[in-house]
This record gives sequence, structure tokens and C-alpha cells, in this order.
Amino acid sequence: MVDFWHEMVFGQSELNWKAQRVIALRFNKFAFDFFDARTEAYKMVDEKVLAFSDAAMKLASGTFPHVVMADLRMVVDQNLERLSA
Repeated sequence: MVDFWHEMVFGQSELNWKAQRVIALRFNKFAFDFFDARTEAYKMVDEKVLAFSDAAMKLASGTFPHVVMADLRMVVDQNLERLSA
């Protein structure tokens, strides 16, 4: 039970930190990479809509919040890898 709450609190904090890093990397791309900025903006909006609808559907169907967070963490990690390269 302690592991569950530890993951919910500190896992969420880590997810928030990584999401802020993705935002910073995207803004950097918008500011300095004019040719890729439009593609990244479209990808970002599509990704946000898809992630929100997917998370809402999973939560509405009774999926545990830590499972939904794990899915979001996977997407954020993929974005970090892609944008850091």
C-alpha cells in the first residue's frame, strides 16, 4: 500500500517535471527551428487531444489512475527522447 501512494505522489512529480522539460524543448524548437516548428505544433495538438480522450475514456471505464499515469509517462518519455535527439 505504501508503494502505491509513493508511486502516486512521487511518480506524478516526476511526470510533471518531465512534461515541463518536453514543453521547454518544444518552445526551443519553435524559437530556433523554423522549418520543423509547424510540424511539431500540429503533432503536439494532435497528441494532446488523443492523450486527453484516451485518459478520460480509461478513467470512465474504471481503469486505476496509476495505470493511466503509466501510459502518460510512456508518451512523455517518448517525446523526451525524440526532442532531445
